[in-house]
Amino acid sequence: FDVLAKQLLEEDCSELGESEPRWVALQQQMFQAQLLLLDGDAEGSLGGMLQSLNEMTADPTLAFLCPLLLCRAFAGAATSALHLGQRHRGRVLYQLGNIFRIQAISRWYNELKDTPRMKKNERFEPRMHAEYQLALATLTEQLAAPPLQIAYGWSPALRIEIHSICVYKDDPTSNTGFTCPLPQMAPANHRAYASLHGYDYRLHTSLVFPDREAHYSKYMVVAEAVARSEADWVFYVDCDAFFTSKLRLEDLFAAAVAGRSDVQFMVTEDSGGINTGVFAARGRSQWMLDFIHRVAQNPYTVAWDQSQIFWELVNGDITGVLKAGAGRDFQHIPQVAYIHQSQFNAFVKPASTDWLAYEWQVGDFIRHFAGCPWQEKPCLDMMHETVAHFQRL
Repeated sequence: FDVLAKQLLEEDCSELGESEPRWVALQQQMFQAQLLLLDGDAEGSLGGMLQSLNEMTADPTLAFLCPLLLCRAFAGAATSALHLGQRHRGRVLYQLGNIFRIQAISRWYNELKDTPRMKKNERFEPRMHAEYQLALATLTEQLAAPPLQIAYGWSPALRIEIHSICVYKDDPTSNTGFTCPLPQMAPANHRAYASLHGYDYRLHTSLVFPDREAHYSKYMVVAEAVARSEADWVFYVDCDAFFTSKLRLEDLFAAAVAGRSDVQFMVTEDSGGINTGVFAARGRSQWMLDFIHRVAQNPYTVAWDQSQIFWELVNGDITGVLKAGAGRDFQHIPQVAYIHQSQFNAFVKPASTDWLAYEWQVGDFIRHFAGCPWQEKPCLDMMHETVAHFQRL
């Protein structure tokens, strides 16, 4: 398959230089995996693909030379996993492959818009996108964490700190005004919720990393709180997310950790992985500090901190989805609890539809405007409505 592998590689990524032999080997491994699958050896097919993917992604510089081929390879490995009935592994493989799909789309668009040949109806790999969308939507519907059974008002009080970063630059291209109104809107909502239950609210108006986007400061803010405070839990909420229910965090946490004393981290999952607009970290937890240290060094920043954290959650040790043997399905680490979006981090349109995610409804806990920026009037109007909604409760 050497000639065919090189031909296909040239179609996907033509400028690989000295690393081309390793990419040819990956394409050949994909052929071998297909042959084994057709021959009825799905476990052998999956094992070979996991080994190849683990080797390629160990070097992020190499991995991002040809994100399109890695996207295809993750989908191939997911197919083998699903043939074995390993739905959890199949889903996570598609979610990791989605990181490279996003990168491939971005690279294609940036190259295309700078060329005079750009066609109005140009499309990029529509069949691949269809496969990913269908797989992620179906597997998420089947496997995502269901809503928790919460006993309201019965959980003992905990020491809880709520943190938020509110740092926005003026935007002359905004459709709603030059200056962002969120630093006045969201903290007032957060403080009102925290005051209602006696929680400590900490607003951060500067960045740990001033030269980077705010996403990369949030886990360092949380790490500092975990290390120095006496809080049982540190709860982080983005500045474009608003409390919309009086639900006590103690009741939510009690339901999330019921029967699970090892939970250190809580976050919402969606079809593409996780969303870190809202999350909780156990206070004074060495595991949590070690985890954040690994996240800070993770090179997979395609979706900012979200892809860094997700990669470490699902592939951070020897039990990871690419590292564990092919003979059994993948299991998430016991230190993480995934919370249904309705009870933690519900989206609005267009993210709820574009990202195949849950959409906020009256009665849900937090309404998060991910993908719906303050610069757009329909989004800002909804934000004002959300603030008023909580005030009426």
